Formats: sequence, C-alpha cells, structure tokens
Amino acid sequence: QHFLIFIGGTVATPLTVVSLMCMEGSDPRRGDVVSTTIFVSGLITILQSTFGIRLPIVQGVNFAYLMPTITILSMSFPTCDSLNLENMTLAQKEEEWQMRMREIQGAIAVSAIFQVFVGYTGLVGLVMRWVTPLTIIPTITMLGLALFSLGTKQAATHWGISSLTLLLLVLVSQYLKNLKTPLPAFTGPKGFHIVWIPLFTYFPVSKRA
Repeated sequence: QHFLIFIGGTVATPLTVVSLMCMEGSDPRRGDVVSTTIFVSGLITILQSTFGIRLPIVQGVNFAYLMPTITILSMSFPTCDSLNLENMTLAQKEEEWQMRMREIQGAIAVSAIFQVFVGYTGLVGLVMRWVTPLTIIPTITMLGLALFSLGTKQAATHWGISSLTLLLLVLVSQYLKNLKTPLPAFTGPKGFHIVWIPLFTYFPVSKRA
C-alpha cells in the first residue's frame, strides 16, 4: 500500500518539475530525471532503514518543496513560452533547463543543511511545543491550495479523463471504502476458494488526495 502511493508521487513530481524547466516532451533527459529520482529515493530508503531511524517506510519526494520550486522557477527565470526553443540548438536547450536545475539543486541543498542543523541541535524539540495539529492543518491546506492552479492546468488538457478521475476518487474513497470484494485465494486446507476483503481499505486513494 505504501509503495503504491509512493511510486505515483515519485514519478509525478519530477515530471511536473521538468515541464517547468523548459525541457521538451521529446527530450530523453526527462526519463533520466525520473530514473534518478527513483534511484535516490531507494538509496535514501536503504540508508535510513540501515543507519538512520529505521522507520518501515519508503523515502520519496517531499511535496513541501514543490511549491517553492515552482516559485523560484517562475520568479528567477523567463517563462518557457517566451523562449523560442524551436530555433535553439541542442546545446542551448540543455543549458536552459540545466541552468534552472542548478538553481533548484542549490536551494534544496541549503534547505537540507538547515533541516540537519535544526534536528541535530535539538531545536525541533523546542519548536514542537508550539507546533500542534491546529498549526499543521492550515499549513497542509495552504500547500494543497497553492498547487490547485497547477492541477487545473494539467486537468484542462482533457476534461473528460479529469472528471472521470475525480468522480472515481470520490466514489472509491467515500462510498466504497467498506465494500468487500470477492477475490480468489488458495490455502493448503481449503484449496482454491473465494475470500471477501475490503479492497479499497487496503489500497486507499484518499491519502494521496
């Protein structure tokens, strides 16, 4: 369940970012970015489960960095629509998106160092006195609302598929979560038989939503 949720976000996030880096849809480097993201996520998962706090989770992409990334790209660089990519050479196109990627990498590195500093100095313990669910919920809500415009832009490419996805999301997460589904199973004493399991509870979609 955790892995299925993880893989969707890990693939969707780099694809969203590379589109803002003026990387063309036919550029094979898009696949390199996705592959690198999955590889690094697996590497960090091994490190944290071996030498770190050993939580039984898969380390994936942090959505909290997505909105700052979009802000940096939109404020520090010209928009992709203003660039004449068709008349650029391959080297010029690569420099355009690599320049943006270097900017994002530097910002993430600095923020990561700050997080390590806060964690090792124990400042997070002092901050947790004031960080309650009452403060976390508005923060998560603001992150979701900030990404709303990006989601609607992607949904506008095909409203039929987008509407069907939204309908199925609400239907499965709100009305079918307790519905038991028959599935074939095999055990030694019983052999082949049918078991009824709450399939949509085991593989929920509401967490990603």
